Amino acid sequence: MKKRCFALLLPAVLALMLVACGDGEDVRQGSEAKDSGLNPDSSLTEQPNTQNESDEQKISWGGDGSLIARGGAVCFGILPDGSVVMASGKDRQELPAWNDIVAMDANGDQLAVVHVGGTVTRCSILTGEMQELDWTGVVDVAFGTGIGPIGLVALIEDGTVICDSTDPETTYYGQISQELKGWSDVTAIAVGARSIIGLKSDGTVVATAIHESNVDLGQTAVDEWTDIVAVAAGSAHTVGLKSDGTVVACGSDSGGKLAVEDWSDIVMIAAGINHTVGLKADGTVLVAGNVYDKSHGITTWTDVVAVACNADERYTTALFADGTVRDEEPGVNPGDWPALW
Repeated sequence: MKKRCFALLLPAVLALMLVACGDGEDVRQGSEAKDSGLNPDSSLTEQPNTQNESDEQKISWGGDGSLIARGGAVCFGILPDGSVVMASGKDRQELPAWNDIVAMDANGDQLAVVHVGGTVTRCSILTGEMQELDWTGVVDVAFGTGIGPIGLVALIEDGTVICDSTDPETTYYGQISQELKGWSDVTAIAVGARSIIGLKSDGTVVATAIHESNVDLGQTAVDEWTDIVAVAAGSAHTVGLKSDGTVVACGSDSGGKLAVEDWSDIVMIAAGINHTVGLKADGTVLVAGNVYDKSHGITTWTDVVAVACNADERYTTALFADGTVRDEEPGVNPGDWPALW
């Protein structure tokens, strides 16, 4: 999420979604990715259905922010049948007829999806090029942004984290890979333009910078955080949701995006290039920071159950209790989609 944002819905919002969703469930299992290269001989339209019907792991549909993701001028949604829908303000390739997708992230023209069973496909929605990555046991993926050497980050079911690179020959990529090898017991990941963030099972947070030329803006200053249940990463800031519904943040405060100290009853967080979004238990939305020419229209939304941002973008996507999706960006109209449950 990719971007991608990472968040955790608390019981109040789960109850809201159960009312809206009824008994809808779908197969969801994690998986992970490794190789960043795209295969020019493989087309998006040629992707076969590969659903593993013997996989019995299920979750209550609609309880995860990874149901929606934002890329560049495009957003994605996972339907209850495991397929993926896309809305864009520009022409894009058709997506494959997947029916086993359980998690995803997007950045720019890149989409990465996690299949039932823990494998990962990465594709370009501009060219149609696609590659089946050789990672296994993946439970979530998150894209790096265009300014650093990190292409895709993956959370493995054993609590470890791995990444690939846009330039695997760089020494700095090797340093990042070595540092991630020391991570364990990670339950969620977030990737911003300047950092990789890992939430550990004990509620503490680990972080590493991902671009050697970046000035340290404090985006990795998470060592003293405790009782964290979700993390999100923006362009130069990091956000943490605490178990009591309050929010902490560190890094660059340009535009006031760290002004979250008075927030309460938050159940989900997301971070963009220069703003922070908090979803409240009552289904309303709070925003901190500069969203450029936007007028914080998302603060008028109600019955929201999930939010998504991209560390390279200034817009926000929201999933509503009736399964519909709305995006702030002009020309991107997920309202044409069927309900996500």
